[in-house]
Amino acid sequence: MSATADVSRFLKSVQGVTERRLKAAREGVDQFGEAVLTRAKELCPVDTGALRRSGTARPAEVHGTVVTKSLGFDTNYAAAVHERLDLRHKPPTQAKFLKFAMKELDHKFLPYMRDAINGAG
Repeated sequence: MSATADVSRFLKSVQGVTERRLKAAREGVDQFGEAVLTRAKELCPVDTGALRRSGTARPAEVHGTVVTKSLGFDTNYAAAVHERLDLRHKPPTQAKFLKFAMKELDHKFLPYMRDAINGAG
């Protein structure tokens, strides 16, 4: 189970995409992705702790002006736990823990990236 963020549309709106700005975008996506993963782990249901420990994030990658980062949970049952709305979880854990973490932090993404990229000049 994984999620990917693509900032290419945002980068296209920034005047003068430079190597420094691409580097800043990669670093910003890395940092923001780690924040999402941290929040997802907080929301992740815990039985043995294996699912929570399996949360991983790959380093952000730059391909042209596209910056992507993949993050997710790597157990054979991660998707089932994520998707099953009928299971009872002790608050604050819940189903859809990765999706909710992304949605919860989504409104902070563009301002965060704008500041990171513009700060790189």
